[in-house]
Amino acid sequence: MYLNGVFKSGNEGAKRLWNADGTGRDIFRATMSLDRFLFPLIAIWFDDPAKRELRKKMGIELPVLQKSLTDLFPSDFLTVDEMLVGFCGRCLFRMYIKSKPQKYGLKICVYVILKGTILLNAFIYSGKWNFPNPRNLSIPTQNILSLVMLYAHSNRNTTCDNWFSSVEQVDELLKFGLTYIGTIRKNKREIPEYIIPTKNDAEGTKKIVLPRIKP
Repeated sequence: MYLNGVFKSGNEGAKRLWNADGTGRDIFRATMSLDRFLFPLIAIWFDDPAKRELRKKMGIELPVLQKSLTDLFPSDFLTVDEMLVGFCGRCLFRMYIKSKPQKYGLKICVYVILKGTILLNAFIYSGKWNFPNPRNLSIPTQNILSLVMLYAHSNRNTTCDNWFSSVEQVDELLKFGLTYIGTIRKNKREIPEYIIPTKNDAEGTKKIVLPRIKP
């Protein structure tokens, strides 16, 4: 499955990957036979009917990733992002995102190595979190914290886009020994006015936010 991702063959049929007429890839046939590959895809079942309704209310995680990749030693630079998997069937948490190639589908929040193709953690976003949230953390902050805990206190850096970026989130990550780099929208209330870019700023101008000093 990792090789399938490396070769970006997610839309290719399994039989085509195992073709021996020169159109397939030899490394798949050298790893195992096609029948052996197809058997676990049919036989392995991760759904627990007894907990199905609970997962619908509290969000759907991918526990296989958490258990199999906990011991994986990733690089120092990781990233959190979201992807929309096309889906047109009936689903309570199917989403519409106009900017995506496939407008309708299931949104998956992923945690990956910044320069690579290895997926470290992920969960299917099913709507507003129903977990206890006494500090009223924002949804993007809750999403990131649910993904990065496997590597807490490892001094790694997480990179995200402006949907996730906030001062609140950076403060939370620092509590778990993780740093952060990301873009941020200039209309965020938490950004000091003196650091917002203006038309008078020369090209290459750098502005620094001074640390908050408690009285």
